[in-house]
Amino acid sequence: MVLETQQSSYTTYRFYDWDRVDQTTGQKRPLQIKKSMDCTTLPFHDPVLNTEAYEVGDAKVTRFVSTNYFAVYRWLLKNGTATFKRVQSPYALVAVLDDQGSITVGGKEYPLKKGQHFIITTLADQWTIKGDMMIIASEPGSDSLKA
Repeated sequence: MVLETQQSSYTTYRFYDWDRVDQTTGQKRPLQIKKSMDCTTLPFHDPVLNTEAYEVGDAKVTRFVSTNYFAVYRWLLKNGTATFKRVQSPYALVAVLDDQGSITVGGKEYPLKKGQHFIITTLADQWTIKGDMMIIASEPGSDSLKA
């Protein structure tokens, strides 16, 4: 399973495009081999992650990445409950990777299950998750999903 989190960008460099045709020109879409190579690291080296682990209620939270562009967290909950409070981020993108549970926001409870994706907007000052779930949450900016 792959869950890609990335900084928003309007730039695309193509090594290969499966011979797709641009509908407006009738020609194969252009490739950007040199530009693609210029921003590729070869040979590949695993990145050094500066992870941080802490607990929020019954949840084991791991921050995998925190940059000026985005932060990525895993919320691991085993038959428990955790209440998160918004610190500064305008939203969080959330993906339920395994199992099931629920989220309570604004006094209303919503069921969650593996495969669901949703956004926690700035309207939610806090939310509570409960159940057995592995969740990946990402947000713009730096560390702001701490309890």
